[in-house]
Amino acid sequence: MNAPIEATNRMVAEWRIRDVIGRYARGVDRRDGTLIGKCFHAGALMHYGDFDGDIAGFVPWVLDYLTVYSRTMHFMGTSIIDWPEDGRSDHVGAETYAIVAHEKTEDTPGRSWIGWIRYLDHLALRGGQAGADAEWRIVERTVVGDLLRIDPAENQRRYGQVMLIGQPGPDDPVFAILARALG
Repeated sequence: MNAPIEATNRMVAEWRIRDVIGRYARGVDRRDGTLIGKCFHAGALMHYGDFDGDIAGFVPWVLDYLTVYSRTMHFMGTSIIDWPEDGRSDHVGAETYAIVAHEKTEDTPGRSWIGWIRYLDHLALRGGQAGADAEWRIVERTVVGDLLRIDPAENQRRYGQVMLIGQPGPDDPVFAILARALG
């Protein structure tokens, strides 16, 4: 009887963990520092190559870093979640494959780039009493770059002529859809 309950709890936990990882991508692409911060426990450590520090310093750093890009897109792929062998259920390791694109417009110095990366995360379940209201959040993240493609900057391509264009911030089309769907 305990095995199915444990399996169900683990499935729910893994869904919540993947949700945190996905919300981070939304936070970065929409330039939402509050959402980015909510994906990490206080004091979380960040290892991003150009940045090595804690979450309090990371949020303003990443928002500043992104100002030179007209848009970014994170495509989050497979997340492999590893549970401790000692039976603990409040810490996990996760490896998430992602493709990230950063685009500059023609009049902006620099290059657009696409990276195939992996987020290596240590997540913990914290908060609440006896598990109530506890949340999975990242306590340490390391980014590993596997492939990188740097392109000449381009002006708007055909997308703007035939479909909506993603935007950083609250003007992105997702928020209009959410407003209609959630009332």
